[in-house]
Amino acid sequence: MRRILLLLPIFFLTACGGVELAFMNEVKVFEPKWTILSEKITFIKRHISIADMRYESDIKQVEKGIGDLDAGRQDEVRSLRNRYRKVIEEKDELKGKFEETLESFKTTIYAFNDWENKLMNNDLDTDEAKLQFAKYQSFYAELYGSIDSLQTDLIQNIERHNSLLKSMTQLMDKDTNFRIDIGG
Repeated sequence: MRRILLLLPIFFLTACGGVELAFMNEVKVFEPKWTILSEKITFIKRHISIADMRYESDIKQVEKGIGDLDAGRQDEVRSLRNRYRKVIEEKDELKGKFEETLESFKTTIYAFNDWENKLMNNDLDTDEAKLQFAKYQSFYAELYGSIDSLQTDLIQNIERHNSLLKSMTQLMDKDTNFRIDIGG
């Protein structure tokens, strides 16, 4: 009987803390999702940097040879060049959106980490913590959608770069390859 009385407080504390432990586990399971976003951000950042370096220099290389073409081909290459200028403008818009999204991500991840540390140290009211967690989950879903859309748009932009420059160099009978690899 005495043994049962000693175990009763432990059982009571464990039973009461079950919801808390389950909630903390739910947070720990959610936490790695930020890494997925971080990987997408790294991909976007790397490819925007490549595009920034390459787009202007690639088109300048192509433009050097336009004067050597016959009038018909010059017109075709100039038409493609004008379309390419729009690709550059789109890339610049994507870069601006990315920078805004990146700042939002950084702010959120720092706040989440701070919140999580407080949660793990039992410095938060459980009900408030659950409401805040729901907000983080919702914001994650929104941020994921934005970042995924940016990544898709950037890939399409780079594919247009590749396609237009290939078309221009073919018209110019050049073997130069201006392709940007988007494999990873």
